[in-house]
Amino acid sequence: MALACRGGEADGNARGGGLPEANLPLARQASAYATGMRGMFDVGPGLVLLLDPAILPRSRTGEATDSAGADLLQALRATGTIQGTCAPRRGSERRSAPICDAEAAGYIIRVSDIFQAKGDTVQLYVTAERYRASRDTTGFQPPLRIEQRYDLTPRDGGWSVARKARAVR
Repeated sequence: MALACRGGEADGNARGGGLPEANLPLARQASAYATGMRGMFDVGPGLVLLLDPAILPRSRTGEATDSAGADLLQALRATGTIQGTCAPRRGSERRSAPICDAEAAGYIIRVSDIFQAKGDTVQLYVTAERYRASRDTTGFQPPLRIEQRYDLTPRDGGWSVARKARAVR
């Protein structure tokens, strides 16, 4: 009964499924997020990933109410996982990819809070949405958005993907 009053957090479709937030130091958080992003992409010099600072809400229908701190953004940039940030602009055509002020096209990344699962396992969600660079004048580019859930376990001072699943929407 108490879980029913928590605004859907225990709902199997809610991010984190009612798990509490993990209490991790900044470096461990950045490492977990980087592991999730690398689980989604082969991160390399030709791939541009920009982080939308808005944290994914627990509820899939909710709006972001929190954002990643400057220290986390700096830590992710230092690892080479992201190249910057983007709060995407939507063009007049809703069926096209959003626009970011960037030199080249790539993906906007959004992350959830990190949730504490059983034992030393943590869970997080990562979305990737294709964006169009503001300098791109080629016109229409269809939207593409993917969301993955990652269960991570500690390994060799970092994290290892124990389980990856496409998140249900």
